[in-house]
Amino acid sequence: MKGNKFFKKIDRYLGVPLVVMAGWFCRLLDFLTHPSANPLAPGDRVLVVKLSALGDTLLLLPLFKAFQQKVGKEGRILMLATPINQAALEGVPYVDETLILDFGLFLKNPLALWRFLRRLRAFRATHALDFDQWLRVSPLLCFLSGSPRRYGFKTPGQHRHFPYSKTAPNGKGTHEVEQFAGVAALAGIEPASIENFNGFLEREGLFQEAGPSSPAPEGIRRVHFHPGCGSSGWRRAWPGESYARLARALSGAARVEIRMTGMGHYEEGLVRGIIEKSGVAIINFSGRLAMSRLACLLREADLVVCGNTGLMHLAAGLGRPLIALHGPTDPVKWGPLSSGGNNVRVIRSNLLCSPCLNLGFEYGCPFRCCMESIEVDGVLKECLDLLGSPNKNPSPRSTHADLP
Repeated sequence: MKGNKFFKKIDRYLGVPLVVMAGWFCRLLDFLTHPSANPLAPGDRVLVVKLSALGDTLLLLPLFKAFQQKVGKEGRILMLATPINQAALEGVPYVDETLILDFGLFLKNPLALWRFLRRLRAFRATHALDFDQWLRVSPLLCFLSGSPRRYGFKTPGQHRHFPYSKTAPNGKGTHEVEQFAGVAALAGIEPASIENFNGFLEREGLFQEAGPSSPAPEGIRRVHFHPGCGSSGWRRAWPGESYARLARALSGAARVEIRMTGMGHYEEGLVRGIIEKSGVAIINFSGRLAMSRLACLLREADLVVCGNTGLMHLAAGLGRPLIALHGPTDPVKWGPLSSGGNNVRVIRSNLLCSPCLNLGFEYGCPFRCCMESIEVDGVLKECLDLLGSPNKNPSPRSTHADLP
């Protein structure tokens, strides 16, 4: 945690002058060496940089497959990640190597940073693609890799694009997947060759857990809640009281088994509080779970309800029926992707100031009035619609259906 805070400060206060200097050096080097602008070809070595956001990293997996198909068996793909998002690469066959940038480790042992940079240089990347949208350390890493061809986003106001050979625009009104495809296109990847993310993880058999799944009791529909968006994403999360009321209402309106997950101490406490407030039987799966275990739980779910978080994209990638709750985040840019069916629903805040995020951290206020404005009755209606015709639950839990 201390390492992340330290490097965030460096990224914020020293990032601009460092990327500007790196950009000048790159221009001089390009002038002297005249590197070719050849697109990806068989045998090339591809460096992919993505240092944050588990969900965004999941969205990149179809691109990794396209990269692998482009460079062939003779080529190599190296993913540069952090402990924040490395779980999204668990068992992924399209990545040959993974290099983890662990800021905390580097603070404790500076020699680890030296070994990291040596390995980065030793990869000898022919193409470096940066899919971070505002971090400035990412283009610096592309520069330090020694790759002659460097691609990434030109994000307004971030002054991070100087070391790139070519840039793609990053702004409002376009989904991240399309923006990621724009960066890949700079390296010669045809957007039409990138598979649709909705259901991709299921079609490819990714994040499979060994052992049989657990079928639900006959006539029972499983509903999976993931209420947290991390301790720093509190303003993106629907209030715990709202999840508790939804659990009571669902238990009274349909025969359901409600499950919940939460990652880390903050989310584990949030889940326990919701269960206590709900007054209904909820199965608690919160704790440190491998990506394969999370995917197994979602595969068993008839419906997933969550905010804008990595699990939202995991559910969409598995093709699960999904209700995604959005307040400060714009679903046009960050929402779950649908393959054209009707199993993905987005419920948005009706406040005029919503959404307020473009990069992901510049919240318009310190509150979450937008998430609090999403009414339980509206979410309940969408839940029952996706679950099918309501089947009245005769158990005593139905007495909790009346909302306070």
